[in-house]
Amino acid sequence: MKNNNIDINEELFILNEMPKAPSETKGTESQISEKKLVDSELSALNQLLERNYFDMGYKDGFEHADIAFKYLAQNRIASEFRLSLERYVQTLQKEVDRISLSLNESLEKEMPALYEKWKVYSLQIQEKQVIAKTYIQESYAFGGLLERPVTEYNYGFAKGLDAFGQSNFFNPLPSLL
Repeated sequence: MKNNNIDINEELFILNEMPKAPSETKGTESQISEKKLVDSELSALNQLLERNYFDMGYKDGFEHADIAFKYLAQNRIASEFRLSLERYVQTLQKEVDRISLSLNESLEKEMPALYEKWKVYSLQIQEKQVIAKTYIQESYAFGGLLERPVTEYNYGFAKGLDAFGQSNFFNPLPSLL
């Protein structure tokens, strides 16, 4: 049961184009590397979302048939999401810090339009940080982004446990031969 329909609004994680000064050439390489870093953190999060949690749960339920193992696996899934989201938040914070170094009184006086664009861009990044931090908090209760993966894992685990029980029902004792 693979579900490729991920219910995540990617707009929450995609940075808008950074404002540029008319004569800006310095810093372009830095901006590109920051964008690549944000993209790689987002890619890591998407990879977590695209895993087949049903199959993982089925395999674990069949092979381990232990509810304690299920809870450990749920916590592992949640911790992987939190780690990925924390890295994303840190990457966004580096971008906010970089922008705040550029926002000064002289820029505001000399190029007020550019100053406002950078200020708005910084606020957009900070908004994305708040959203990601909310997802982190929700993950402690297996909610938010984590709800679907954990639900699929649990369903797969139950089906795997059922299959384990069925296979042992017809062959209760291992063969000694």
